[in-house]
Amino acid sequence: LHGLANQEVLVWLTNVMNKVGENPSDEKMKEFLWDTLNSGQVVPGYGHAVLRKTDPRYMCQREFALKHLPNDPMFKMVSQLYEIAPKVLLEHGKAKNPWPNVDSHSGVLLQYYGMTEMS
Repeated sequence: LHGLANQEVLVWLTNVMNKVGENPSDEKMKEFLWDTLNSGQVVPGYGHAVLRKTDPRYMCQREFALKHLPNDPMFKMVSQLYEIAPKVLLEHGKAKNPWPNVDSHSGVLLQYYGMTEMS
Protein backbone atom coordinates (compact mmCIF):
# COMPACT_ATOMS: atom_id res chain seq x y z
CA LEU A 1 0.00 0.00 0.00
CA HIS A 2 1.09 3.59 -0.48
CA GLY A 3 2.15 5.40 2.66
CA LEU A 4 2.11 4.35 6.27
CA ALA A 5 -0.95 6.29 7.42
CA ASN A 6 -3.50 4.32 5.41
CA GLN A 7 -1.80 1.10 6.52
CA GLU A 8 -2.18 2.15 10.15
CA VAL A 9 -5.87 2.76 9.50
CA LEU A 10 -6.25 -0.72 7.97
CA VAL A 11 -4.49 -2.35 10.92
CA TRP A 12 -6.72 -0.40 13.30
CA LEU A 13 -9.90 -1.31 11.34
CA THR A 14 -8.89 -4.97 11.39
CA ASN A 15 -8.43 -4.71 15.15
CA VAL A 16 -11.86 -3.09 15.46
CA MET A 17 -13.45 -5.92 13.45
CA ASN A 18 -11.69 -8.54 15.55
CA LYS A 19 -12.99 -6.97 18.75
CA VAL A 20 -16.53 -5.88 17.83
CA GLY A 21 -17.32 -7.99 14.75
CA GLU A 22 -18.18 -7.07 11.17
CA ASN A 23 -21.51 -5.40 11.94
CA PRO A 24 -21.28 -3.76 15.35
CA SER A 25 -24.11 -1.62 16.64
CA ASP A 26 -23.50 2.12 16.74
CA GLU A 27 -23.39 1.85 20.53
CA LYS A 28 -20.71 -0.85 20.39
CA MET A 29 -18.68 1.25 17.94
CA LYS A 30 -19.03 4.30 20.17
CA GLU A 31 -17.84 2.27 23.14
CA PHE A 32 -14.82 1.04 21.19
CA LEU A 33 -13.93 4.61 20.18
CA TRP A 34 -14.15 5.78 23.79
CA ASP A 35 -12.01 2.85 24.94
CA THR A 36 -9.42 3.77 22.30
CA LEU A 37 -9.34 7.43 23.33
CA ASN A 38 -9.39 6.73 27.07
CA SER A 39 -6.39 4.42 26.67
CA GLY A 40 -4.39 7.36 25.28
CA GLN A 41 -4.52 6.21 21.66
CA VAL A 42 -5.77 8.16 18.67
CA VAL A 43 -8.36 7.22 16.08
CA PRO A 44 -6.22 6.88 12.95
CA GLY A 45 -7.49 8.60 9.84
CA TYR A 46 -9.13 11.45 11.70
CA GLY A 47 -7.77 14.97 11.82
CA HIS A 48 -5.56 16.91 9.44
CA ALA A 49 -2.86 19.51 9.98
CA VAL A 50 -4.52 22.04 7.68
CA LEU A 51 -8.10 21.04 6.86
CA ARG A 52 -10.85 21.96 9.29
CA LYS A 53 -13.59 19.97 7.59
CA THR A 54 -13.94 16.53 6.03
CA ASP A 55 -11.11 15.98 3.56
CA PRO A 56 -12.55 16.43 0.04
CA ARG A 57 -10.44 13.47 -1.13
CA TYR A 58 -12.22 11.36 1.48
CA MET A 59 -15.57 12.46 0.07
CA CYS A 60 -14.55 11.54 -3.51
CA GLN A 61 -13.45 8.11 -2.35
CA ARG A 62 -16.64 7.69 -0.34
CA GLU A 63 -18.80 8.46 -3.38
CA PHE A 64 -16.81 5.94 -5.43
CA ALA A 65 -17.12 3.26 -2.74
CA LEU A 66 -20.86 3.84 -2.32
CA LYS A 67 -21.23 3.10 -6.02
CA HIS A 68 -18.73 0.25 -6.44
CA LEU A 69 -18.35 -1.56 -3.11
CA PRO A 70 -21.31 -0.68 -0.90
CA ASN A 71 -21.41 -4.09 0.78
CA ASP A 72 -17.71 -4.50 1.53
CA PRO A 73 -17.34 -5.05 5.30
CA MET A 74 -14.37 -2.66 5.64
CA PHE A 75 -16.18 0.06 3.71
CA LYS A 76 -19.26 -0.42 5.87
CA MET A 77 -17.11 0.06 8.96
CA VAL A 78 -15.49 3.20 7.49
CA SER A 79 -18.99 4.54 6.76
CA GLN A 80 -20.16 3.79 10.28
CA LEU A 81 -17.11 5.54 11.72
CA TYR A 82 -17.78 8.54 9.47
CA GLU A 83 -21.13 8.96 11.22
CA ILE A 84 -19.94 8.27 14.78
CA ALA A 85 -16.27 9.22 15.24
CA PRO A 86 -16.51 13.01 14.75
CA LYS A 87 -19.17 13.30 17.47
CA VAL A 88 -17.13 11.19 19.89
CA LEU A 89 -13.95 13.12 19.12
CA LEU A 90 -15.72 16.46 19.65
CA GLU A 91 -17.19 15.24 22.92
CA HIS A 92 -13.76 13.97 23.99
CA GLY A 93 -12.52 17.53 23.55
CA LYS A 94 -8.90 17.07 22.45
CA ALA A 95 -9.41 17.04 18.68
CA LYS A 96 -9.67 20.43 17.04
CA ASN A 97 -10.42 18.72 13.75
CA PRO A 98 -12.50 15.58 14.26
CA TRP A 99 -13.18 14.95 10.57
CA PRO A 100 -11.90 12.06 8.45
CA ASN A 101 -8.91 12.56 6.19
CA VAL A 102 -8.01 10.72 2.99
CA ASP A 103 -6.11 8.00 4.86
CA SER A 104 -9.22 6.87 6.70
CA HIS A 105 -10.57 5.63 3.38
CA SER A 106 -7.80 5.12 0.83
CA GLY A 107 -6.37 1.92 2.28
CA VAL A 108 -9.77 0.23 2.16
CA LEU A 109 -10.08 0.98 -1.55
CA LEU A 110 -6.54 -0.14 -2.31
CA GLN A 111 -7.04 -3.36 -0.36
CA TYR A 112 -10.39 -4.04 -2.03
CA TYR A 113 -8.75 -3.83 -5.46
CA GLY A 114 -5.94 -6.17 -4.51
CA MET A 115 -3.13 -3.96 -3.25
CA THR A 116 -2.53 -5.75 0.01
CA GLU A 117 1.24 -5.82 0.50
CA MET A 118 2.39 -3.86 3.52
CA SER A 119 5.98 -3.22 4.50
